[in-house]
Amino acid sequence: MKRRFVVADNAMSDEQEKQFIAWLRDEVRVGWWHYLKGFWLIADRYERISATAIRDKLKMIKSPLGAILVMEIHDDITWAGVHLPGRTDTFDWLPRQWTGENGD
Repeated sequence: MKRRFVVADNAMSDEQEKQFIAWLRDEVRVGWWHYLKGFWLIADRYERISATAIRDKLKMIKSPLGAILVMEIHDDITWAGVHLPGRTDTFDWLPRQWTGENGD
């Protein structure tokens, strides 16, 4: 069963974002979407992480700490969005990794 998380952070620096991405990609090996500053969607198809683990990692990375919100999402998900200016691929990740509409 896939686990899905919404992460909101009000003050992550570019360097802190790089550290968080490295953790997601290299250590826990999960998928993520991050086209909006301070907002992340994370898909963990192998149940490697939890909301608490994500929060704790952000607490380790961030200084000053600031606000962090991590929510695990269950059941069916509906969504709607507007592409970033000049792009048509802003949400390509969502049906493949987040909602699993293509069989993932």
